[in-house]
Amino acid sequence: MSGALLLASRENALAQSFGWNIIRNPDAESGPASPDVGQTLVSIPNWTTTDRFTVLSYASALPTFGIHPSDPGPADRGNNLFTGGTPSAFSTASQTVDVSSWSSAINGPGVNYELSGWIGGWQGDSDPAVLEAQFLGFGGANLGSASIGPVSVSERLGQTGLFFRSTDGVMPVGTLQVNFLMSMTRLNGTDNDGYADNPSFVATAVPEPESMAIVAGMGILGFALWRRARLHRKPEVV
Repeated sequence: MSGALLLASRENALAQSFGWNIIRNPDAESGPASPDVGQTLVSIPNWTTTDRFTVLSYASALPTFGIHPSDPGPADRGNNLFTGGTPSAFSTASQTVDVSSWSSAINGPGVNYELSGWIGGWQGDSDPAVLEAQFLGFGGANLGSASIGPVSVSERLGQTGLFFRSTDGVMPVGTLQVNFLMSMTRLNGTDNDGYADNPSFVATAVPEPESMAIVAGMGILGFALWRRARLHRKPEVV
């Protein structure tokens, strides 16, 4: 196989590992929801939690707590969402994803990312919810981070609901793992009204210069062959 075909094959194999959300159980649909509006702790598959962080069902929301199915939020919200829990002052959920298989791209031409999710709160309570992506290198060294949230009361116009937020960037050179951390802080009242759903981290590899040159070259060659065929085409007989 020629060097050009080998490079194209390697680029294609690498590209297949990008383009989808790498966060596991991002919609809180794996596992049960708290049966009593966030007061009972439930195990959340793929997430490590602290304090009273739990899962709440949209359908179990009360007038004084939770987010109803009719409140602003994702169209594909499913049944559940994440919440800080009652009466937690500060709670978190985290998971770490190994991205060492992307090292050649991260340390070479680069890897772009988009961090996004639906974040919100309840009425006039200013309990903040934040989603953070922490880029970790060898030995767990912190290479940088990105975050979305909180969505303030004024940004929500005092409305209960979830609102889409996103940020993008380039993964730091040397990244081997990404730790995702959702944190909820109670600033008002007795309930932690930090809410989140559908956190997402999607990466896209930057094409190597060689592969871009190959694509450009193939385009030029294709145009040349097309032009040559037109020049040598026999005129139609009328």
